[in-house]
Amino acid sequence: MSLVQVSKSPTGLQNRFSPLWDYHEEGSKWGLALVGFPQLSLFSHETTADSATGHLFPLWWHEESPMESTNVIVPLWSDLQNHQTRERKLGMLGVGPLSLYYQHESPAGMTRRLFPVWSFQYEEATQESHTGVLGIPPLSLYYGYTSPTATENRLFPFFRHTSDRIKDESEFWFLWPLFDYKTAQGRTTESSLLWWLFEYRSPRRWSIGCLVIHPSPCTCVPCLRRKRL
Repeated sequence: MSLVQVSKSPTGLQNRFSPLWDYHEEGSKWGLALVGFPQLSLFSHETTADSATGHLFPLWWHEESPMESTNVIVPLWSDLQNHQTRERKLGMLGVGPLSLYYQHESPAGMTRRLFPVWSFQYEEATQESHTGVLGIPPLSLYYGYTSPTATENRLFPFFRHTSDRIKDESEFWFLWPLFDYKTAQGRTTESSLLWWLFEYRSPRRWSIGCLVIHPSPCTCVPCLRRKRL
């Protein structure tokens, strides 16, 4: 193979000055390589009737075909798609799942994550979704969960609310044990304030705890009044 070649025919064209320049055409196919050989060059681009590839080593990589496509700008951007499975993986400031921002979509569901600030996951088969803020669900500072049968919202350690749609039950607490509240079938079943200070349980009883201060100095005696329904 000569270093310099210029040729033309009814079906193609070849223009090469190795290793700086290599350009060729053949039917619907053409390619260009700069500084190196086509697959090992600094820059390369090749197009056929149904596909295209290209790269600028080591920063940019591109591939397009009827089955899949790849676009990568290292380390800023990555976009990987599978046209057959309808799956897509998108990343910013990184590559794939190791990116600062990562997004994965498919017919089975989706995942979106801005590490470690925010994350969201949805599963199509179960119709469940998980949301987390500042952490990894379910251990994140804020955690949200929804499904056809239940929901949960939690901002630790401030509040938590859960709901069971099958049993028709729910629970809410705020700065536990400051306040706790439970319901079932639209009726209050349990409620408490400061755990020992006030407590209500249905249909059995409610109770109040208190401190009685006697006239004598520094004497405090606990008492408890309880009423049964």
